[in-house]
Amino acid sequence: MQDTAKLQKIQEEVKEIQNKLLASRRHFLLVKVLVSPTQRIPAEIWKIIFIHCLPNVTFIAPKSNEAPLLLSQICSFLRDIALDTPELW
Repeated sequence: MQDTAKLQKIQEEVKEIQNKLLASRRHFLLVKVLVSPTQRIPAEIWKIIFIHCLPNVTFIAPKSNEAPLLLSQICSFLRDIALDTPELW
């Protein structure tokens, strides 16, 4: 019986640690979003900024070191916004 009780106690401790780990991961993701300056600005504002970064020509083959391709290489958040903005392409 003593071994069974010890095993049950260890299993409860493992479950408690797993719950704390899950809570910590959720908190980390929340803090990461709050701290990230790019994610504090709404996507609509980023779209306007991106459009103003475009060269003033009617058609241009995108270059990797200019807007919009350059803007889409900064991070996945901004890449998703750039790809979701048809005016850039």
